[in-house]
Amino acid sequence: MDKSNSRFLISSFAGAFLAGLFWLTAFKFPEGPLGIRTLGNIPSYLIFAVLWIGTFFILFFLLEKKQKKISRILSIALVSLEGLAFLILCKRLFDILGKGGSIKYIVAAFLFTFGLTFYTAKFRFNFFRHIKTIILWSETAAFAGLWFFACLTMNTFSHFSFGRSYNIYHSSAYIDSIYNTYYGAPFTGIEAELYGHYGLIFQPFLRILGANTRTIALVLGLLGAGTVTLLCACIIMTVKPFVLKLFGIAAVGIYGITAYSIYWQTFPHRMFFPALIIFLITLAAKRNSFTKTFFFLGLIITSLALIWNTESGAVVMIVWSIYGAEAFRKEGSKNKLVPLLISLPVSIVSTLLITLGTLNIYNLATGGDLIGPKGLVGFQGQGFVGSISKELPGGNALYLHIFIALFICAVWSVGHIYVKGDCYDKAMFALSTSATGLGMSIYFVNNPEGGSAVLNMYFMACAVIILSGAKFSFRLYDIAKLFLALYASMMLFFGGACGRPLVSQVKSHKEAGAYEYSKFRSFTEDLEARIAPDTKGSGCGTSAVFFELGKDKGGRDFHFNLEELDEPEHFIKFCDGNDDIEGYEIIDVIHYEEVAFNYYEKIS
Repeated sequence: MDKSNSRFLISSFAGAFLAGLFWLTAFKFPEGPLGIRTLGNIPSYLIFAVLWIGTFFILFFLLEKKQKKISRILSIALVSLEGLAFLILCKRLFDILGKGGSIKYIVAAFLFTFGLTFYTAKFRFNFFRHIKTIILWSETAAFAGLWFFACLTMNTFSHFSFGRSYNIYHSSAYIDSIYNTYYGAPFTGIEAELYGHYGLIFQPFLRILGANTRTIALVLGLLGAGTVTLLCACIIMTVKPFVLKLFGIAAVGIYGITAYSIYWQTFPHRMFFPALIIFLITLAAKRNSFTKTFFFLGLIITSLALIWNTESGAVVMIVWSIYGAEAFRKEGSKNKLVPLLISLPVSIVSTLLITLGTLNIYNLATGGDLIGPKGLVGFQGQGFVGSISKELPGGNALYLHIFIALFICAVWSVGHIYVKGDCYDKAMFALSTSATGLGMSIYFVNNPEGGSAVLNMYFMACAVIILSGAKFSFRLYDIAKLFLALYASMMLFFGGACGRPLVSQVKSHKEAGAYEYSKFRSFTEDLEARIAPDTKGSGCGTSAVFFELGKDKGGRDFHFNLEELDEPEHFIKFCDGNDDIEGYEIIDVIHYEEVAFNYYEKIS
């Protein structure tokens, strides 16, 4: 086995072993000094990442001077351990699927896994190149259409996925920021800003297409379609085997959409800009266009990403600085550290300046205060992240696969780019995908209730990248890669199997009325006929209603706040059980199926 490959194998496994040992300790003894409850989710996650990648780097360079002392027996032992890990992880995949005891799923997985892996590793037919391209883009377009309709939930009061009250609460939280910005309210750091200052980006669309939930849903639908299209384009650009592209696009398209709901904050809110930055980096590598000009133009995108969503924007900013290291590297130079040390501060400082400048122009124009770096994160800067911190469900057993796939791609891409100096397109796709996925994992490990959908697309993309490196030979390094490829094939099967109820899910959403905008519009017209012209509104659900009425409701707080309304003669409020308001009486109750709003009048 090639000595460089031996070093890579040993360094990677040593890092994985130490990181895994820490992870097991953290969850086995949660109250201990290295326990998850003692350290917290995010510090534990960061230690895990540093142990894996840090050990890999240290060992790789230490072993460079002692290549003759690398034991072949150690390499054999590592490959054997990988084979055992493959079997254990596959068992866990079937547990997640919920079909571990079904022989037909085991047989299907076996045939799919070995068929796809060995096709990729050994047999590659190249027939009718243009026809294959048409097939791949047609498949991508089909999934883009699915993602579009998954996000096009114009009727935010409809009942699907998480339940009616959950829909109203979270869709209203999302709409509130957009509504407040539309009516010129300054940013104040309230809960409606938790997901970023995206309301500002919505303004051109609302002014052109109309200020209503239909426009909001249309924009989000397009972002959803764009997300899957960008990632599938990267697969088409970088992966060679046609069949792997075909199954890879299907896996990303299906598994990335399985948990869709009205929870826009994850799907597609936290997905679009990461997918865009991955595409730009991959495209730049494909065309070999690592230029400073392109890098600085990209800073505009990173600034928009930070305005759009704080967590994903920060991740995009860091990932773009990794790309910038190539832009600042002199031609022929193998020095990677100095360009990265230049690119990182340039990317962060420039993005923050552009972002804060844009937000302050708006905020000062609307009578608000000057926003600083702390104000940029809104409600998150007031302790919200700590308040939702909790352990991952199932002791992280269910989601460990995602982290493993991301780390495998991260280590492989780092080895190619920063050790071998090979910045070709697949390596950059792997680096940007794994770095973005690992960054977004920080959000997930701190708030697993948001669902793993925000990570699924990176998970599947990494599976495709891992499988694309399969090679059929009897060298130890290639056998190790083959085990990884087998596991990646299993992940693709798992992703497709989890998406098996997708068609029925789409149908159930339609039957629930998620797309019945005209029905919601009729409800608001009926409401307008029953309330006085001076009626105000406050709290959950009212922004969507007043958007349709085409007037300012007066209230800005996401929760009901009578003082903010300045004691009006009439106001409406979502029925939430706290319906008795001192000094007011309910004179009407306006129903939309099971949703109800109380109409209040001031007692003389």
